[in-house]
Amino acid sequence: MGIAITDQSKESAATKAAAPVSAAERIVAIDTLRGVAVLGILVMNIYAFAMPFVAYQNPLAYGGTVWYNLGTWFFTHVLFDQKFMTIFSLLFGGGLVMMMTRTEKLGSSYGWTWYRRNFWLRLIGAAHGYLIWMRDILYHYAVMGMLIYPLRNRSPRALIITGSILLAFGMLMSFAGGTQILKLQASGAEILQIQEAGTELTEEQVETLEQLDAMAMFLKPPAEQVAEDMSAYTGDYRGIVKHRAPTVQMMQTQALIGFIFWRVGGLMLIGMALMKLGVLSGERSAAFYRKTILLAYGLGFPVVFLQCR
Repeated sequence: MGIAITDQSKESAATKAAAPVSAAERIVAIDTLRGVAVLGILVMNIYAFAMPFVAYQNPLAYGGTVWYNLGTWFFTHVLFDQKFMTIFSLLFGGGLVMMMTRTEKLGSSYGWTWYRRNFWLRLIGAAHGYLIWMRDILYHYAVMGMLIYPLRNRSPRALIITGSILLAFGMLMSFAGGTQILKLQASGAEILQIQEAGTELTEEQVETLEQLDAMAMFLKPPAEQVAEDMSAYTGDYRGIVKHRAPTVQMMQTQALIGFIFWRVGGLMLIGMALMKLGVLSGERSAAFYRKTILLAYGLGFPVVFLQCR
């Protein structure tokens, strides 16, 4: 009888833990940050809603030669691009700590609930990506959510160090990729001159030009490719799904390994630390947040301006 009562109490605690939080339990700072992040992400997604995919990162690819179009692109990329995805990633990690703490207070374990929710989130994200919006991020968050859970009990210091290492490695990979692109472009210019002079190209040179053509699809696609994209997205629904399927597949595989794991994973771990330290929940002093803002903008703005020039 005693065992049955204990099992019932555990089940009741688990049910309460999985239920939505009451109004009294909500944290205003978290809700506000989440709302701001969603609206900020919308500002950047408008590019891909209205124009070919490449216009998001290259304003010259579609209608960007007019001064106000270039100005809008520069403004949004300085103030919005990756900023609100960063906030959302921090909040996702912080949310794990918040829900885990609430569950433990109720005398239950949150592991099964967390993995079950992320399993369904991953399925929803996959369907969302293929059927509705190819830049879906739910799939990636679900995968990373499953990976970060075992680190939930680490100290804030350990989480910040681990997250920073992931971010640093991701930046190094991006830097290496950018360097490789510059080398390819320089080599491609030389090869084109050789080709125009009538010299037969080697297999290696032909392969370099093919790599440049493939890269151009994501940086500066030819007018024919842009026209093909516009034709697909102004056609019927079946054609749209078929056209974007390869891009969605790439984002849920290559982008997950080459970008999301390092950047989003690192930010989620740092978000877990910031929640444990009371930063995300607004528990620190006003002076702390003022100093953080000055430091972050003082370091961040110059870097972003250099990146967008």
